[in-house]
Amino acid sequence: MPWFHIVTLLTKVSDPAARQWYAREIIQQAWSRDILTVQIKNQLHLSQGAAITNFDKRLAPAQAGLAEAILKDPYHFDFLGLGDTNSSAPCPPDGQRESPFKWFAEGLNHSQLMC
Repeated sequence: MPWFHIVTLLTKVSDPAARQWYAREIIQQAWSRDILTVQIKNQLHLSQGAAITNFDKRLAPAQAGLAEAILKDPYHFDFLGLGDTNSSAPCPPDGQRESPFKWFAEGLNHSQLMC
């Protein structure tokens, strides 16, 4: 962890448990110092994982744990049903891609431009 991250933690977070939580998140999420400062200002440690649910009452223990994990994961997009690809056609190998300007002129949509 960079020195200025440590200084930011020591000067802006007084609670040792919260400081340890932010230190763990810095490492796991690779936060910049600016992101860390915003997260501390917004008191992210108080809201992360604090959603009130009834998963433990309505689901089997294994399913309840998975449901809670999904709520905590900010990048979980499986519910969109996009699958593993974001394109309707396979992308050509590197060096054989056409210009996006040509694709635009031919009226191809945005998903076909993503490779």
